[in-house]
Amino acid sequence: MKPVNEHNRRAWDQRARDRQRHAESASDKDFVDPVGAVDPYGWLPRPVSGRRVLCLASGGGRQGPLLAAAGAKVTVADLSPEMLRLDHEVATRRGLDLKTVEASMDDLSVLVDASFDIVLQ
Repeated sequence: MKPVNEHNRRAWDQRARDRQRHAESASDKDFVDPVGAVDPYGWLPRPVSGRRVLCLASGGGRQGPLLAAAGAKVTVADLSPEMLRLDHEVATRRGLDLKTVEASMDDLSVLVDASFDIVLQ
């Protein structure tokens, strides 16, 4: 792993453990309108149900679980295992299905090319 990626992983892991900004999981209120909570400006195609969504560098228990709650087939790729853990916690608590992949956004070779309908970062 590149030194800069290792540095970033450690930093984001700490942010996740401390629940700092960008590591705050979705709230109950967010799940009332999950797509609206992720995309208040309407940029995402509606509906997201059934679409394959990649949440790129988006661990933290927010975007992935919210889109999964809206019926999307979600993969969350993030450099930080602690940020991905937050996604697992929320998904498990809410009975949601989502996949997490530990990967840097500058090397997505673990993902199959052209396998997503939407990429959110």
